[in-house]
Amino acid sequence: MPSYFRTSLRTFLETDEATILATLTLAYANSGFAKMQTDTPITWWDDLASLRQVATELTSINPSAKEWQILLEFSVPRKERRLDVVLLTGTEIILLECKRGAATMDAVRQVEEYALLLHYFHKPSDQQRIYPIVVSAKSDTRRLANIRQQELLFPTD
Repeated sequence: MPSYFRTSLRTFLETDEATILATLTLAYANSGFAKMQTDTPITWWDDLASLRQVATELTSINPSAKEWQILLEFSVPRKERRLDVVLLTGTEIILLECKRGAATMDAVRQVEEYALLLHYFHKPSDQQRIYPIVVSAKSDTRRLANIRQQELLFPTD
């Protein structure tokens, strides 16, 4: 899967945030973009801190998760867009779309569309369970009750 940064969760946790940020920034520049929005590296920096905290908790609960692959800024097939975070467990694909504002129905539809595109247009993903998730610290839980986060299960036979 093409992404700006890919490694195991173990290595992700062992790599300092400045190195990851530099890797993301260089990959962005090498992708041919002429300009970077000024808030992009700040968003990456904030997301890395939160992601590291969650990855630490996850690997303490489930030590085998250290071998999962983490992909940052994954290029979505058939789109000029990138998914923020993809976790590959070996049998499942977890898509995390991070939002600075509140999670909205548009954000849910966005990550679900990415899951469908992976299933239909990325051969290695078509037999995997795909879990599309919107991550936001500013979500209104009353509104989120109306947002149905579901796993997209596809036939594996």
